[in-house]
Amino acid sequence: MTVALFFHTDSLCTDAQVVSCESSADGFAVILNQTLFHPQGGGQLGDTGHIGGNKVTKVVKNGEDIIHYSESAVALGQVDIQVDAERRLLNSRLHSAGHLIGHIGEAYGLQAIKGHHWPGEAKVSFKPLSGSKVINAESIQQEIDKLISADLPRYTRTNEDSMRMVGFGTLEPYACGGTHVAHLGMIGSVVITGVKEKKGIISVSYQVI
Repeated sequence: MTVALFFHTDSLCTDAQVVSCESSADGFAVILNQTLFHPQGGGQLGDTGHIGGNKVTKVVKNGEDIIHYSESAVALGQVDIQVDAERRLLNSRLHSAGHLIGHIGEAYGLQAIKGHHWPGEAKVSFKPLSGSKVINAESIQQEIDKLISADLPRYTRTNEDSMRMVGFGTLEPYACGGTHVAHLGMIGSVVITGVKEKKGIISVSYQVI
């Protein structure tokens, strides 16, 4: 089992023990006893970076293990690990912005059902509930600008089902295993690029700049 350190810290470098390293179609599959690398999943791209100086190109979860795909073999034993800061920050900005869009949609009587927080294709999907209000890009843009300007701090807690919850300031938290900015001002500028409805599902597309 790999201990997911990214649940509890924003640190991007530490030491870890290489438990196994095996050749695979995607390079060398490396399993550590603990990791700061967030795997792809939950609507968020995985981290990249280095393990002992070896480039990590992909990170995925497999059961209780987190597998890091390295371009070269990594020796067993202690290594230093380093997450790419630029990619992590972009993924965190996109994910946190998606949470804000979720809150805004819910204020209009919509139910957030899916978040896809990938660069260039980020969107949040909603299901209209009874009595929901009409929502458009302009209104979402105004609301998200206000929230980012408020620069609310992030908080995390565990609910009664032992699920990790992530929220900002007075906003209700969402169950989430992803990475997020420490405070909303770190998101920077968000542009709502479109609001579309198809087969009863409303999709709000966005990007961070």
